[in-house]
Amino acid sequence: MDFVGIDLHKTSSQICTLSEGGELTERRIKTTKAAFDGVFADRAPARILVEASTESEWVAQHLESLGHEVIVADPNFAPMYATRDKKIKTDKRDARALCEACRLGAYRPAHRTSDRQRRIRAQLLIRTTLVRTRSKYISLIGSPARREGCRIATGGSDNFVTRAEAANLPGHVMAAIAPLFEREIGRQAVAAARLEGDTLLLRLAQGNLAIALADAQEYAEARALFLDVLRMYEDASEPSEIIRTLSHLLHVDTSAKNWSGASQWAQRLTDKCIQLEQTIGVTEMTLSALGNIATFHLNLANQFPEPLQTERLEKAGDLYKHIAETGRQNNMQRIAVIAESQLSRTLHFLRRYDEADEAFEDSIRRADSLGLAKVAADSRFNHALMLAEAERLDRAAIAAADAVNRYYAIGDRASINDAENLHTDIQNQLR
Repeated sequence: MDFVGIDLHKTSSQICTLSEGGELTERRIKTTKAAFDGVFADRAPARILVEASTESEWVAQHLESLGHEVIVADPNFAPMYATRDKKIKTDKRDARALCEACRLGAYRPAHRTSDRQRRIRAQLLIRTTLVRTRSKYISLIGSPARREGCRIATGGSDNFVTRAEAANLPGHVMAAIAPLFEREIGRQAVAAARLEGDTLLLRLAQGNLAIALADAQEYAEARALFLDVLRMYEDASEPSEIIRTLSHLLHVDTSAKNWSGASQWAQRLTDKCIQLEQTIGVTEMTLSALGNIATFHLNLANQFPEPLQTERLEKAGDLYKHIAETGRQNNMQRIAVIAESQLSRTLHFLRRYDEADEAFEDSIRRADSLGLAKVAADSRFNHALMLAEAERLDRAAIAAADAVNRYYAIGDRASINDAENLHTDIQNQLR
């Protein structure tokens, strides 16, 4: 029997095949059913190993329909990549490592969910995105409401529609409220998962509800839910999900200004990232988590007098610099540029204005080259703030105007208002 390793990706996938005679062949195909048919339809049954991913289930089912044995493996099982160079990661190397793991049996099968479970999970994942954007909608609605001479009373997002109706908003503003989802849906999803006794769905549903509660600034309940989710992931030994949940807990306690709790999560998150990188190498997830830790130090700095404030800012700067350099080395350009933008802000807060000025220009140039319009616009806005603080008002006015134009180009109306106000303030200082 031939052994096959497939490194799956959204648009194309790398295939490595080891024949019974020891011959190794490699090819790259599009990730479509037709392309897989062209490779696997008219050949003897083979044993095929793929990582659990978004595409893995439909690919596994299709290859099984062609008569092959397919194993969907847990990507967090380190021995599966024992033959891969940890420092250099390519699709070819990954496919070869999977092929060798398939031959040796060095893998841990992942749990393959039923069609019903996948449908429920898809609904919950979609809801996660809706919940995250809901807070942006609420902020967005506040600005046109004020322009109409109306003000929406403060309160939780669950009664936002009621509060908006009480504000007598015009029809075109009220129409924007229609897509908002209430947290009650999240509670129903948690109750349904508990009734089904499905631990996997319960973790996902509780995590989604906790995110919604955090967005609504109900931090105590969000923290309790995240703690429960963390315990479940620790029991299941899932390091990637542990890191994501620790990142959420860090965000919750930072937002609630529970600095002691946030410090503990930052340390635990650092330790987990180091452990995971030692096992499978650098990933976008670990670098993003380190970015969350750096942002925590940036926010915490204001709580300290000098020289402790400077120490915290320098700690954040060192982390952002590490993330940017590591991101570039591992071809994770988006993460690298975001880290460079944050490093620029840190230099600003350290009042190292000349360094910050140069860093902002570099990060904006790189963001533009990668098509990261929102990152570039935010960097330009922060650049204008720095130039204004440094009393370089002529350049600050130019930077603020550029920020306004960039926000208009991407349709970020909430940020347009902030940038226009900043530009007006600078122009008033110049007069």
